Amino acid sequence: RIALVTTEFVSESIFDGGLANYTYKLAKWLIFNGNEVTVFLTSDTNYNFVFDGIDIKKVKVIDYGWRIKHYTKRLKLGFLFPEWLQYHFEFRHKSYLIKRALYRSNREKKIDIIQYPHIGGLAFFTVKNIPAIIRISSSTQLCNVFGGMGRSKIYMKLINYYEINLFSVCFRLLRFLGFSFNGSSFSGFRSNFGGEVSKVLFGSFS
Repeated sequence: RIALVTTEFVSESIFDGGLANYTYKLAKWLIFNGNEVTVFLTSDTNYNFVFDGIDIKKVKVIDYGWRIKHYTKRLKLGFLFPEWLQYHFEFRHKSYLIKRALYRSNREKKIDIIQYPHIGGLAFFTVKNIPAIIRISSSTQLCNVFGGMGRSKIYMKLINYYEINLFSVCFRLLRFLGFSFNGSSFSGFRSNFGGEVSKVLFGSFS
């Protein structure tokens, strides 16, 4: 049983394309080859449904960081919840909610492996004793530079931390060994057993 975590999917009326299409095609391929697949999709609601033969679990993610920042500013107390703290809260809370949904699903029926996107640091918290692959795709920082995401420098600095810190040791090791690669060439493997965290990069497939 394979869990695919994503922030977008083709079942939604609005999606950006790359990650949504990749996750959909991967799910279809895995099912075709005899695997049981569930897609965990961040959303504004909790809802389970089937799309084109794929089990979808929407995980409700509320941006409490924005809400806290909004109300503290209205009360002239914004200094108590600075922007950098808002984004730390946002990224970690989203990862925690995904972890909780995966944990509950695993209790109902064992999950054998989980794939996360690197986007937004969703794999910051992982479910203990379930092997996990972290797929590295495009650079959010480069997308902001060349596409203009309209995000602040603080946001980009922190999202870069959450997206890249999981792999920095592996990148340095691979470069030391003489590997050259672009942002879409490798997937990260992260497992968490007995408190030990290992991170190894493997060549991706298409």
